[in-house]
Amino acid sequence: MERIKTIKENNFQRIEVLPLHNPPKNFMMLVWLALWSVCGALVLTQLFITGDSNTKIICIIYMGFWTYFELLILKIYRWRRSGKEQIDIYSDKVIINRITAKRGIPVEYLKGEIKNVRINKEQKQSIFAKLLFDEYWNMGSESVLFDYNGKQLGIGLQLDDQEIKYLLKQLQNNRFTI
Repeated sequence: MERIKTIKENNFQRIEVLPLHNPPKNFMMLVWLALWSVCGALVLTQLFITGDSNTKIICIIYMGFWTYFELLILKIYRWRRSGKEQIDIYSDKVIINRITAKRGIPVEYLKGEIKNVRINKEQKQSIFAKLLFDEYWNMGSESVLFDYNGKQLGIGLQLDDQEIKYLLKQLQNNRFTI
């Protein structure tokens, strides 16, 4: 598996799931981000130049939407360049960490409380959903789901069928109930 790497040591196994990486699309995303930033800067200058209160209100509303999409595309761009999902499996616990640029917040789960590990079939049911979740400009959704204390959680962003089977096999080898 090109995007899934496993490391086995004495007391634990680490599974790393790398994001899709396409340099031409990364460059296009960077250009989009730069142009979007210039657009936002131009609208922001209009906020201070104009004296019309209606124009100021429109600029403020626009800047709210602009900020949301700026942060969203920046997050996805950083994920594509330097992100990974890291799953550390110990005998009694699992630590899942989504790392971007060497930073992430590890979340610990008790291994005995993880139930019903399965493929996320909802993301591939309709053509629209498949198109939406498989786009490069989107982080996508988790390909493998599991239940933990009544909550549904997931791992494996934008994996294809072969990668999903490999990840499930690795989890099954660590005595997860599938």
